[in-house]
Amino acid sequence: MKKVLKYEDLLKIEDFLREEGLDSDNLSIVMNIDTQERLNRINSDYFFRANPDSKDKPTGNVDNVNIKIGNVKFTYRLRELE
Repeated sequence: MKKVLKYEDLLKIEDFLREEGLDSDNLSIVMNIDTQERLNRINSDYFFRANPDSKDKPTGNVDNVNIKIGNVKFTYRLRELE
């Protein structure tokens, strides 16, 4: 299974880009995820990170997961089949 960037990794990337003055509002980093199940797990992880007291749980399949840290937008999306 391929390694997927975790939240701590995204923080390090955003920190580096900000320190180098490269964190413009139009910067997006897209990561392709191989399976719907994994994308759903990523969505669930970020949902609970943003809503730690929530008793709800995300359900259903998602097309992508968007996370904005500072001025950098990170997107996890399902890899398009060719």
